[in-house]
Amino acid sequence: MLYPGHSDIIITLDKIEEEPGKGYILSGAKDSEIRLWEYNDAAGDFSKLRCLAVFKGHNQNICTVHFAPKSRKKFVSASQDNTIKLWDIESIIEMDKK
Repeated sequence: MLYPGHSDIIITLDKIEEEPGKGYILSGAKDSEIRLWEYNDAAGDFSKLRCLAVFKGHNQNICTVHFAPKSRKKFVSASQDNTIKLWDIESIIEMDKK
């Protein structure tokens, strides 16, 4: 199954599981964007993965993304623009659960 999203090659992924078969994925790509995806293995074919948010702030390829190990509502990214950014996604995840 293909899910549209990035406009260039995906370079990095990270995943957290909230419960078995459900959680969130971060993807970073050459399009300088980071996307937050929700996955649910129990959903129908085209609903298993959906994009919740697009993060823009880097101006070159995203090299890596990682969820914070103790606070799963934050993540860090690094880019070929020589910057590291800390992102807060708590409001996005909380809004999605309503």
